[in-house]
Amino acid sequence: MNVLIFAAHPDDVEPQMGGTIAKYTNFGAKVFIVNLTSPTGNVYGAFKKKSKEEIKKIREKEAINAAQSLGAKVIFLDVPQEEVYYSREIVKRFDKILKMIKPDIIFTSWPGDSHHEHRIVSEVSLSTARENKCSVYFYEPIIPSGLTQKQFCPTTYINIEKFIDLKIKSIKFYKSQLKKYPGWVETIKERSKYHAFRFGLKHVERFQVVKQIKFLP
Repeated sequence: MNVLIFAAHPDDVEPQMGGTIAKYTNFGAKVFIVNLTSPTGNVYGAFKKKSKEEIKKIREKEAINAAQSLGAKVIFLDVPQEEVYYSREIVKRFDKILKMIKPDIIFTSWPGDSHHEHRIVSEVSLSTARENKCSVYFYEPIIPSGLTQKQFCPTTYINIEKFIDLKIKSIKFYKSQLKKYPGWVETIKERSKYHAFRFGLKHVERFQVVKQIKFLP
């Protein structure tokens, strides 16, 4: 099984579905994470006296280490942030990845997110999956993010209690983001715990089904 995950930035995926990635790779699936762009801004002073190129290398190295810890591979499309918008060119870039990976399942960001680059990735992903050859899911909203008037409607819950430690380990590779968001790891862990309680479980991750394609014999 091939699993393809589209994201706008490094650190968008592991906090939302790191446990699910670990679960897939544990069962022998090949998981590929595609990052559209690598931000180079020194947000909240997370990078002291670093050039944009140095920041880019740091963030991409964090993403590589995080993905490898879960048994996944990461692909960087290196689209400059000022060029991130819904366009035929970016759809073509995603199409090329789709043809190369031939995924059984695509995961992508939720279109109701407050971050415009997350929304663009969601929209481009749906265009890329237009031939209906694989299932598509939205992973849960990225935190932290702004509040919007839209509501994430999860319809699939995956038990990750055996993989929560691997998930947390992968998130901790994003040291630059830990500086920006004190309490980030604890919040992510408590979110999965909170939603697991109704099922009598310890930790779950939530997804919204866009289309689930299974051709029965």
